[in-house]
Amino acid sequence: MKTSEFLLFVALLAIAAAYVLGADALSMPYLMLRTFIRMLGAYILSLIFSVSLGLFIVHNRKAFGLIFPVLDILQSVPILGYLPLAVLFIIQAIPILGSEVASILLIFTSMTWAVVFNVIEGARSIPGDLRDAARLVHMKGASYLFDVLLPAVYAPVVSGSITGWGGGWYFLVAGEYVTFGKGNPYILPGVGSFIAESAYSGDMIHSLIGMGILASMVLFMNIFVWGPLLSRANRFSYSQTSGESQSIRSNLITRALQTLYTAGKTFILRYLDGAISWLIISLGVNPSVSMEETKKFNAGDFAIIFLVAAAFMVIYLFSGKTHSDIGTIALYSFFTLARIFIGYIIALSVAIVIAIYIGRNQRLTDALMPLFDVAQSVPAIAVFPIIVVFVIHEIGGDSGIQLASLLLLLTGMVWYLLFNLIRAVQTIPNDLIDASKLLRMGIVDKVQHVFLPAIFPTLIVASMQAFGGGWNASIVSEYITYRSEVFHADGLGYLLDVAAGNGDVAGILLSVLAMIAIIIILNKTIWRTALKRAELYKI
Repeated sequence: MKTSEFLLFVALLAIAAAYVLGADALSMPYLMLRTFIRMLGAYILSLIFSVSLGLFIVHNRKAFGLIFPVLDILQSVPILGYLPLAVLFIIQAIPILGSEVASILLIFTSMTWAVVFNVIEGARSIPGDLRDAARLVHMKGASYLFDVLLPAVYAPVVSGSITGWGGGWYFLVAGEYVTFGKGNPYILPGVGSFIAESAYSGDMIHSLIGMGILASMVLFMNIFVWGPLLSRANRFSYSQTSGESQSIRSNLITRALQTLYTAGKTFILRYLDGAISWLIISLGVNPSVSMEETKKFNAGDFAIIFLVAAAFMVIYLFSGKTHSDIGTIALYSFFTLARIFIGYIIALSVAIVIAIYIGRNQRLTDALMPLFDVAQSVPAIAVFPIIVVFVIHEIGGDSGIQLASLLLLLTGMVWYLLFNLIRAVQTIPNDLIDASKLLRMGIVDKVQHVFLPAIFPTLIVASMQAFGGGWNASIVSEYITYRSEVFHADGLGYLLDVAAGNGDVAGILLSVLAMIAIIIILNKTIWRTALKRAELYKI
């Protein structure tokens, strides 16, 4: 989307908002500012957390084996799983700014995982010969950080940031419209709470205006921040990758970010080089570390599973009456897991086809990426009216509810795959594409022998993120409230929604622990094996 088209969209949106909202339209810029400040605060925390932790665990085998599975668990815990912490501790402990801090924390929990997993993937993908060269010239400390590591994770961080902000927008409603138990919700002024109040009351016109405002914020970020930053990605590639030659886009925002980065790097190397280098070396971040995965199940893995099971039983036996028994939790866990697997297969098929089709066409990518970014940012609650009117009511019965649940689940999964796979296709070396042309490969052979092997490492990391997004999306896909109507699909997300609505802390913990148990098993079997195999496909 061009700047002129964006400005035309904003002008038309302003006219529509003034017509529908009247004098209330004057408050929209204030709500946008409040929302953006929360998003920016959560993102800064995410960036610091992701880069620091990601680079550390990639260079520390023990930390990788211990922390990486924990990250997979945390990214999969639905945002409602953090509500007791946000409501019972933060909001009540900090009377004045507690609700703001809790909101930023909740947005952080939906934003950061896409970034940290991409940092890990980028650092693990550094070519071995580059690490060997860095080791031979005794590169270490701050020089290794600025000259090797940060350039390696630049493109993954940008694409992860786009997905992370999309996750933040997606769960913005939960961050600004916090409901727990039977008490009044904690409502913060912002675009998310405006959309929530409109959607819950069934006011489709106001909800569409709210979505338009959110879309304008997403488009602004895409046009003036993410687009120019992505255009610089090829400068940090270790191979010739660009499908088409392109100029590097720049604007006031990206120049300011570049100036800030350069000034920070210069200041660190001049005044803090010794301290930063000591810290980096002490953490074991150096080119000598082999970035390989480890064994299968070990005693520590079984200990974690035992502790999760023990915690589940203690809470179940000693917490008093909760909303469900063990049999229901087990059965509903299976329903949600099956729904996520079906959603994953659909999302993966769609993402691979789109990524391969547009990934090597820069013009097509530039045209569609802003639209994809807007689509991934649409909160599920905002499409409740469409889902209810056109899916549940039209199809009817349990089939309509199941289809609606699956569609909502896809909105929380497909984007993690799509954005990461588009980037992976863009970074396939040109010589591989040229070789496939010389061999006159058909599209099927090209996909099987060139594209899929080249994007496989990214596909595994993106799949882990998609599953995490699926667990998160289960809370909105399995429990739909529209006006006075309630529709639900049996699953852990539904149990978690009911527990949060009743203020049932034990029920929340039991549902979350059930999710954690499943995630641990998936991590120690499917994902660990897949990550190990991905090492064979690094270019």
